[in-house]
Amino acid sequence: MAHEVKRIEKEFIFKTLMDDEAPVSIHIKDRRYHGRFTLQPGKRVSLLINSDTPMATAPKRVILFFRFRGTSMTSQCVVHSYHEGLLQLEMPDRVYRDLSRSFERVLPAGPMNVSIVLDGQSYKLDFPSSQSYYEPATTPDLDKKFNPEKIAQLIQGFRDKAREMGSENKIIMFRERKQETVIEKLISVSGKALLVPFDDLRSFTESFPRQRSHLITNDDLIRLFREMGMDPMTGVNTIRAYMERRRHQKIWQELYCPVLYREYVVGYILLVRGDVHTGPLTPEMLEFIVQFSRLLSYSLKQNGYFKEIPVQEEFNKSELLDISGSGMLFSYPLDGPELNLYMDIDVKIHTDEKIIPVNGRIMRIYRDSQNVYLGLQFMELTSEDHSYLLSYIYGSDYDGKIEVYEEEVHNEG
Repeated sequence: MAHEVKRIEKEFIFKTLMDDEAPVSIHIKDRRYHGRFTLQPGKRVSLLINSDTPMATAPKRVILFFRFRGTSMTSQCVVHSYHEGLLQLEMPDRVYRDLSRSFERVLPAGPMNVSIVLDGQSYKLDFPSSQSYYEPATTPDLDKKFNPEKIAQLIQGFRDKAREMGSENKIIMFRERKQETVIEKLISVSGKALLVPFDDLRSFTESFPRQRSHLITNDDLIRLFREMGMDPMTGVNTIRAYMERRRHQKIWQELYCPVLYREYVVGYILLVRGDVHTGPLTPEMLEFIVQFSRLLSYSLKQNGYFKEIPVQEEFNKSELLDISGSGMLFSYPLDGPELNLYMDIDVKIHTDEKIIPVNGRIMRIYRDSQNVYLGLQFMELTSEDHSYLLSYIYGSDYDGKIEVYEEEVHNEG
């Protein structure tokens, strides 16, 4: 593992290298240049580049590889200026020696980033996904006679109570059927209840603002129809026509309340008010239906209704700092995943041409006030992906191996 050189030693090394005009290799994107340290006035590091193909413009940063008293070293430097083959660099913050890695670590040559693959962070269920979220972690606060341990008894208790509120009630699940009607699609996308007809919805939300959070409002409808890829006027007219037909059947109101499990709408509760139920829906009725939907979600979870399949989730807030053919250094914010030294993790390296899956081991980890930094050693990488990676980061005329560089330096010396 490479060791960082202390500040005083670093300054001594660079002064000696420039006094001796020692050879150096410079890696810029996918190009490799050779040159020598040269002594110039000032406190910057100066390099005289030997190349038949001069750099068109000065890069922002370069990676240096050199030897000092038989030891291979590397550093990353900010470029100050470049003119007629003379490259002037700011003194690097860090210099590393005793490079035990197999390949030179360089700055990414092109568009490149890394994501961390995390296992078991979420679950994929075969139900519609909504914009709302409910985690049934504990038993919702409802009358004790509604026992969530036995679903059949729970549903029967609901039906007995719901008969006092409406002429008809149903519990429809989406396990073996998809959303068919416009209303079913609305409550599935939003994860909120819908009261129709729309005039009753407007009157209810204006009279009882505290209940607005449970319901799709008139303002929500336009946005939801557009998100569903449907013309809002066509959607509204479809539901109006449906309720007009229901009026001929002496049905005055319908309440559709989704049953949420996490971000999934697993079904919905339908309360129909007709016949003698000519009065409007009350806040107490709405509150009961919403609370029962949560209790039903909890009961379904407790009774093993959901077959959860663990899926892999990608953490995409990482920044790739440098990379080699055998490992890389990247960072992510402090609120990212908790990872430990010598832990094996899966990552994906994203380039502009392909995504490379890699299994690696954390060999170095440190933090500052904003980020966590990880040094990752590649453990599993297909030969095809490895060849592509070497070509992408080093270019076609160099394979990145440190021992090749060392031989070149001896020949130049």
